[in-house]
Amino acid sequence: MSSNPSSTQMQPLYTAWQRGDLATVVSLGSILLMRFPEATALLNLIGAAQASLGRREEAAQLLGRAARLSPESAETQGNFGNLLLQMGRYREALDCFLKALAIKPSIAELHFNVAVAFAAMEQPEQAIRAFRHALDLKPQLAPASARLAALLQARGELGEAIQLYKDALAQQPDPLTWFNLATAQRNAGLMVDSIASYRQALSLQPDYAEAHSNLGEALRDHGDIDAAIASYKTALGIRPDLPQAHYSLGVLLYDLGRLDEAIPHFEASRHDDWHDRILYCLYKTGQVDAFSRQLDERIAAGPHDAPLLATLSAHHAANHGVEDRYTFCPKPMDFI
Repeated sequence: MSSNPSSTQMQPLYTAWQRGDLATVVSLGSILLMRFPEATALLNLIGAAQASLGRREEAAQLLGRAARLSPESAETQGNFGNLLLQMGRYREALDCFLKALAIKPSIAELHFNVAVAFAAMEQPEQAIRAFRHALDLKPQLAPASARLAALLQARGELGEAIQLYKDALAQQPDPLTWFNLATAQRNAGLMVDSIASYRQALSLQPDYAEAHSNLGEALRDHGDIDAAIASYKTALGIRPDLPQAHYSLGVLLYDLGRLDEAIPHFEASRHDDWHDRILYCLYKTGQVDAFSRQLDERIAAGPHDAPLLATLSAHHAANHGVEDRYTFCPKPMDFI
């Protein structure tokens, strides 16, 4: 008796898979699996269906069994590795990919998956080498170019990162890759190019709130203040809770002296030095009671390590005849 089902027995499963009827794949496949418990093709198909249905633990049992039964199958090892990668089991996924590469070392996608696992384990040097190997084997592998570019960008190697993003986009236009290219160009001081790239991202995904926000920052740096404000407001129209857009708009209004308008954006952002900037705005606009209440809260919460708050607290104490309770450099005149 064969250990594998016949093509006739498997055909209903393939037909169900092709029409997207995953529940039928699982139900019919499970019946066949009772008769053919070591059929790796069957285990792989049911496992893939379970994974697509979001039942990852069940899928891992099936694909893991297939991998143990077929240690010589690069495809089976790779399938199990892909699932483990999705589950965040990066070390186990890496082991599967390395087993697959020992069988078929020239598969670019396997090197790509190795790189993704290394990157997820925060081992960027190994990830960079694996991405480069994948691209040596398959230069048109756009996701490898884009991910390698992101790692190089994080290391400050902006020239190569920008070229790799462009290589990826030549193969596969994608809003995230345009966004990342724009960010790299902005970091490199290529402001006009950066603005154009953010707009390319938005042409593909008009509701990309982060791209609208970052476009606002690029426009601000380029000196187009009205357009920057409009971009921030567009971002917040899409995602009213986007911290970076609120903070960036708050900073721009703060720099323009529009302090009352800046306060609600700092409050909504809860980002970086938002509270210190609110206190400055309150103080400069004469909202003394609100300033005093919030300053007391900051003093009580600590730590006392913000030069701006030290300055505000000292100024407030001197002007209103109260004790300066902010302990960071409480007597600055002693140092002059």
